[in-house]
Amino acid sequence: MRVVIDISQIAYPGGVGVYTRNLVLNLLKIDKSSTYCLFGLSLRNKNIFEDFYRKLLNNENINRSNLEKKFYSLPVSLGEILFNRLRLPIEVFTEKADVFHSSDWTEPKSKAFKITTVHDLAPLIYSKLHHPKIVKVFKRKLKLVKKESNIIIAVSKNTKKDLIKRLGIKEKRIRVIYEGLNNNFLKAKADLDFVKKLNLKKFIVSDAIKNPRKNLKNLVKAFEKIEDNDLFLVLFGQPLWAKEKQSSIIKQSNKKDKIIVLDYLSAGQLKALYQKSLGAVFPSFYEGFGLSLLEAMSVGCPVVAANTSSLPEVTGEAGILVNPHKAEDIKRGIKRILEDKTKKEELIKSGFKQINKFSWEKTAEQTLKIYRSI
Repeated sequence: MRVVIDISQIAYPGGVGVYTRNLVLNLLKIDKSSTYCLFGLSLRNKNIFEDFYRKLLNNENINRSNLEKKFYSLPVSLGEILFNRLRLPIEVFTEKADVFHSSDWTEPKSKAFKITTVHDLAPLIYSKLHHPKIVKVFKRKLKLVKKESNIIIAVSKNTKKDLIKRLGIKEKRIRVIYEGLNNNFLKAKADLDFVKKLNLKKFIVSDAIKNPRKNLKNLVKAFEKIEDNDLFLVLFGQPLWAKEKQSSIIKQSNKKDKIIVLDYLSAGQLKALYQKSLGAVFPSFYEGFGLSLLEAMSVGCPVVAANTSSLPEVTGEAGILVNPHKAEDIKRGIKRILEDKTKKEELIKSGFKQINKFSWEKTAEQTLKIYRSI
């Protein structure tokens, strides 16, 4: 069996790239008989594909003899035109395939058995919180997914529900396969010196600055309501869009001096940040899965999460669920992990138990089962 996987999204930061890297690595560990062809398009970041491929070739735990690459120095915007609009078949670039697993952005035609992973429907459901161009491309892609994909992998039950409700896709075409805990994060050594240099005695952390749907506005409002002048809010990650809007929320806060923004963090720095924080807060309006929750729970960091979309699925009994639309309720959740030591210990223990439900090995095994079902 020859499997072509579009890995184009590993060229960019975010959960889709994490998913793609870990899926490919773990498929190659368990499938010793199939040939895998990795396809990637990027004008400026083709070197990321090459680096990933080299690391795979140096990995003695996989079948390297059946690994191929087809990487091209073309902009993703051109790929969107070629594949989503002009409908160029993937075989023009990759030759014949038995299975084609498409990516998050483009949806080429293919004569192969076609599988598409849909991570979330955020640009469709929260279109006002996304750039109009992203919304337009996403809608075009989803129409093609509905029309052409033999099987659609949803990374959560909530995403499956959205696919059925919003797009009218029949349930029998959808498979729910959860994601896992980032392997790089697991292996990383916590950079405690990095956190020590921040010189913060009490702080909570969040990735809410990354984009508007992660709900920075209500998080900051909730933080302002907490009467503790020694507490800091540490935000990590680069805003992927609406950067000025996100920055203005912080600048206008009456606690702006207590809010710290950290751009890029290594896995070791992020690990240490979670370990030394009093808790992690994820008040997002909508998520497809919630990789950050698993990272926090894996190092004993208590979690406050929104009671919407996929977050309750990932959190289970290991977090305080809050209404993301109400700053007062977010405040309630934060104060609970700050003040209730018994509850905090319960959450930490539950978190260690909860993360065992998710692994990239399981993701790969369930995905391979679909490949072999054709």
